[in-house]
Amino acid sequence: MRITNESDYALRILYELSKANIDARRSSVASAADISEQTAVSLRFALKILRKLSIAGIVASKKGASGGYYLAKDPSEISLGEIIEVIEGQIRISNCTQDEYTCPRAYDSEDPCRYHSIFCSLTQRFRQELYSIKLSDVLYSKAEE
Repeated sequence: MRITNESDYALRILYELSKANIDARRSSVASAADISEQTAVSLRFALKILRKLSIAGIVASKKGASGGYYLAKDPSEISLGEIIEVIEGQIRISNCTQDEYTCPRAYDSEDPCRYHSIFCSLTQRFRQELYSIKLSDVLYSKAEE
């Protein structure tokens, strides 16, 4: 599985909104143009991502001259897994682990696929790990050099 640019940008956007949320010198409401500039994400793409995050209840918007976007939840309540799944859909290591896909070999009684259970287990552990990391963990961690 590879995280797309859209998920990467969503993580950047939420990081900037989180910083604005705790930085007393900055407003906790940021315009889409400011978000775009701070994250180096095009305005059009930032708006698309903000819409998805808004629908999911992660961000909210305020209309008017001093309007913009802000976190709808505390950073400690937002996981990396939640963010990625809002953008990408459910995280899966392989197509064979998707509910809507029936692997013809997964349950073959004569010669069952040996990878199906491995991929299911890896998917579950990967999702658990991503859901255990909160935006606040990223916000308060020191950048690795």
